[in-house]
Amino acid sequence: MNAPPTFAPFIDKLVDWRDFEHFVRDLYASDPEVRVEHNVTEVGRSGARRQIDVKITQGEGKGAQATTLVECKRWKEKVSRDRVDVLFASIDDLEASKGVLFTTKGYEAGAEAYAKSKDIELFIVRDMTDREWGLPGRAVWLYLHLYAARIENLQPDAELMAVVPNPPKTLGLNLKIGPGSDRDPVHILQAAGTGAKGPSLLTLLYEARDRILRGLAGQIRLLDDGGEVSRAFRVPVEIDLTDYPFREIPNVFGFLRLGRLRFELLAVVGQSRLDFDRGKGLDLALAVENYVTREHDRVIRRGEATDLEVVEVAEREEGAEGEALENGTVFQVFTEPWVDVGALGANPKALDAVRFAASDLVPPQNPDMPL
Repeated sequence: MNAPPTFAPFIDKLVDWRDFEHFVRDLYASDPEVRVEHNVTEVGRSGARRQIDVKITQGEGKGAQATTLVECKRWKEKVSRDRVDVLFASIDDLEASKGVLFTTKGYEAGAEAYAKSKDIELFIVRDMTDREWGLPGRAVWLYLHLYAARIENLQPDAELMAVVPNPPKTLGLNLKIGPGSDRDPVHILQAAGTGAKGPSLLTLLYEARDRILRGLAGQIRLLDDGGEVSRAFRVPVEIDLTDYPFREIPNVFGFLRLGRLRFELLAVVGQSRLDFDRGKGLDLALAVENYVTREHDRVIRRGEATDLEVVEVAEREEGAEGEALENGTVFQVFTEPWVDVGALGANPKALDAVRFAASDLVPPQNPDMPL
């Protein structure tokens, strides 16, 4: 399941030699300043008939015209020297300005050297490399881990310090978890005796929750075989406030002095895989490379369009700075404590209890009460 997706090579769309010639013709046809002809036969000075795969004519008027003869070789092997020699003979016999060869398999060393000596350009048409697509390549597949957690069974170890007669014997915490609730005055902890205000009790709970989730995230690489799956965990948690300077919450009966908070954190990680095909919506996506200089362009055709788009590959793209994205990368997303994620998984795995000192979670710094 964690294997990369595979796609049919775009070069296979030009498996027929006619398709290949049409592709090369269309490369030049986008230039409005030239006239492009396909499969032309002309008689040279020698009286011999010469077949031309693609002929490009530039300029108006017989005296000002420049012609380029293009041969297209959709072969299973590299182009040999003798094929370059045939093209040069046509250039000379038809008094053309220059010649160009296109193939899909490359050129023999002798063909390359001879072409250089006769000023004939050599091009190879191929599938784009991963770098030309933009790393990590045409196929991009990533994993998303969504972490969520809910605080359950909150049990405060607390003493009610009453200032009114006949207070209730037991009094729990009425926490309201939601956006901005950590700033609600009813949740603000105060210092015993002075009433100096400290952090919100929810700030401590949120910090404990966050540390546990990130601890889980640090241990989980990939769930099962990389498919759509989720795992739930139940973690007993204790926060010790006995030595924390802010440990009292006022209420209508006086204030509640907290010692330890015990609760369970029900945590879940949901895994999903994201697959992208950068070639989606493209009818063609190929590289056209100068076989000698190694300069190359990206050539694409979108959907049902007939025109080719030529995009020059800048040099800086070949040596892109920074770290490239890698396939199989896991992106971790953590929900806010108040986000309703519905059922957090069945049969959660019980993990060892986690204990925090309140001072380790949120240092008791407050302008009303210096350290």
